[in-house]
Amino acid sequence: MSGKLTLISSAIVTSSTSTVDFTSGIDSTYDEYQFWWFGYNASGQNEVRIIPSTNGSDFSGIVKTTTWFHAYHTENGSSAAVAYNTAYDRAQSTAQQMLTKELESGSDDGDAGCVHVFSPSSTSKVKHFISRSSCHSISNDAQDVFVAGYWNTTTAFTAFRFHPGGSDTIDKGEFYLYGVG
Repeated sequence: MSGKLTLISSAIVTSSTSTVDFTSGIDSTYDEYQFWWFGYNASGQNEVRIIPSTNGSDFSGIVKTTTWFHAYHTENGSSAAVAYNTAYDRAQSTAQQMLTKELESGSDDGDAGCVHVFSPSSTSKVKHFISRSSCHSISNDAQDVFVAGYWNTTTAFTAFRFHPGGSDTIDKGEFYLYGVG
């Protein structure tokens, strides 16, 4: 395994859309897939969320267990910390998984990050993932968000969806799917 990234597909958002879906290219070719996003901006102060699908069309949620924490530093330098909040964790839950927190929605704001998904096509293993992202939050701070966990299913994944949550839309951003081999 060389660790080389092979671009499988991309989606460039230039006007409002409710979701970005990757519905092809996720198979047993690679043991690791990476989703990268840059310049993500939503219509409200929402988060980047990820939902897998086992059939390419039903994104209703799969049971997962995760942990979530972030480091932050305010623009005026008055506060810096590492924060852990159990409200963002999931314990055998079908609730959507946030990969960021409280994004600022100004036209000059944006978020960037990456999710590593391991063995999504396995029919004998649960699906582990790790994520790291950086954003400008509504609290005017720089946030470095870490998420890790697993989807508790041995059914193969065939698609992934990104969306901001609620009724907000993705107003701009670049999304890329890579295979790691």
